[in-house]
Amino acid sequence: MNKLLFLALLIPVLSFSQRVELPLRDGHLIYEKVDSIPGKSMSEIFLSARQWVNDHFTQPKDNLQIDEKETGKLLGRYSFDTYVDKTLAIHNSVIVTIECKENKARVRLLSFDFIVDGAKEKRRVDEVIQEQQKSGIDIYSYENWGELDAAAKSILSGIFNALKIDDKF
Repeated sequence: MNKLLFLALLIPVLSFSQRVELPLRDGHLIYEKVDSIPGKSMSEIFLSARQWVNDHFTQPKDNLQIDEKETGKLLGRYSFDTYVDKTLAIHNSVIVTIECKENKARVRLLSFDFIVDGAKEKRRVDEVIQEQQKSGIDIYSYENWGELDAAAKSILSGIFNALKIDDKF
């Protein structure tokens, strides 16, 4: 019983010390996932990817910059919101690339931008991270980037879930 009580008291302490492993490459935030999709042709995966874009992009025709069925590539800008302390909205956008091959796909999220409610201009996440690094701010703290990290991972997961759905009857 004492061990259970100790663990219950320790959980809030651990949640405050969470760290985020940001996938930085040469100072740029890039999320990437490659996964197999057994039994699906490139064309089937591409059609599933395009359906995900149509379902999730606010203006698919305006936001989709590359739509090449022959090469299996889609590229567009996706928008989503995150929150600070569940009250202050941060409007984010990210370039999503989906590359389809036979039985697999690669998805990348890169070039993150954001604007905070009430702000006048967008900021590039890469620039903010570089500024924080120069200032000695802990860029891996959950408070700084936890919401964005969770959202990016959720987007990747959602895309792959959509790609793996077997829509054959």
